Amino acid sequence: MKKYIAVMLALAIVFSTSLVAFAASDYSEEAPKPGDSIATGGTTGAGASAMQPAGVVAGAQLEIGKTDTIYITQGATIDKAAIEKIKNGKTPITFVSQSYTITLTPGAISAPKDLSLGLVLASNNGMLEIFPVSKGDFGLFMTITIMADELRNMVNPHLYYFGDDGKIVDYGLVTVKGNKATISISHASGYIITDKVISGSVAGVMTPTTTTNTTTGPHYNPATGVSA
Repeated sequence: MKKYIAVMLALAIVFSTSLVAFAASDYSEEAPKPGDSIATGGTTGAGASAMQPAGVVAGAQLEIGKTDTIYITQGATIDKAAIEKIKNGKTPITFVSQSYTITLTPGAISAPKDLSLGLVLASNNGMLEIFPVSKGDFGLFMTITIMADELRNMVNPHLYYFGDDGKIVDYGLVTVKGNKATISISHASGYIITDKVISGSVAGVMTPTTTTNTTTGPHYNPATGVSA
């Protein structure tokens, strides 16, 4: 199963379609340099604007309280100390990349650890595939908002998860507004947003039926911190 996910990640990188970006044209095209891309959480410097996205979010440099938005590169990382600062803070922090945002909420963090904030997104046969770069449990719930034209024509789309056991789990309805969808996840594996019904093993991911979803499944409410 792990080999399958690795192959899917590789294919997603190669065949990913153009997704509508958060001010993509405003982002710096240069790769971040380790010495000058650490976010401060301030109103100037790395992470303060789309023109200067941060490649690293480190607790030693991060100041909580000056801003609730930090711009990041697609492959940005955040260390344990930074997540601990967010956990002990009072407001959520949103990390904005070219094609998605990730929001970390103090009450949704249970076990801070080093994480990648990278996601691989790909369109496949009417499905939007999402592969977190991090491994295993995050130790928190991250709320992700994705922008993609593929979402516009979906009717009552659901979020599906497939893990190392190869089984597909329906996580329930996804709220879509225009070309934006918001989900909350706590574990790295493969996720799919689609209005096609998928069930059984991961092999069925490539050949879903065309029946519209009518059921609901468990979801995480970041406002209450409760899964239901």
